[in-house]
Amino acid sequence: FDPAFASYSIILGFQYTKTFYFSFYLDHWCRHLIDRQLEEGKVVFNALNFVFSNMKDLTYRFSQDFYFRGSYIFYPQGIFVDWLNSKPYYRNRFTIETGKRINSFTQISLNLEYTLSNDEPREVYYLVCPEVNFFKGGKSRILYAFIKYYLKARGPLRSPEQKLFFGIGYSFNSPCE
Repeated sequence: FDPAFASYSIILGFQYTKTFYFSFYLDHWCRHLIDRQLEEGKVVFNALNFVFSNMKDLTYRFSQDFYFRGSYIFYPQGIFVDWLNSKPYYRNRFTIETGKRINSFTQISLNLEYTLSNDEPREVYYLVCPEVNFFKGGKSRILYAFIKYYLKARGPLRSPEQKLFFGIGYSFNSPCE
């Protein structure tokens, strides 16, 4: 937990709510070296996010019998500027996340992703990841364990294709909502 290598995210946008949720926001994600001499540039990823879903955000996925979340993300940085941006791996990214509750404590889900890089020639990255979640909790907090299998995975930094992951998580929502 070295604060000199902390990551920051500034998110600005809006969300329209009726039966479904539509969100549009700019996510300015950056990592700054604090109290250090800068020999390298800071890492900056700006992303324009367009999201359509039947839930406010992914923390609500366990309270739904069926959920879906589709997104298009555009990374506007076009060139590598040594002192400003990291290598802009992504340009256009499409994701679909969907899940179905099987019983009061089990949910199956599927995450799909298709990404075009910012490289010339363009690289294609993808993800197909089925998942099983076992959860316990109420509306405002959920403790869960998951099993993910990366059936297909190709990314710019790592490609965990045909690997199985186990984990635990804790998700909470504001009790005021």
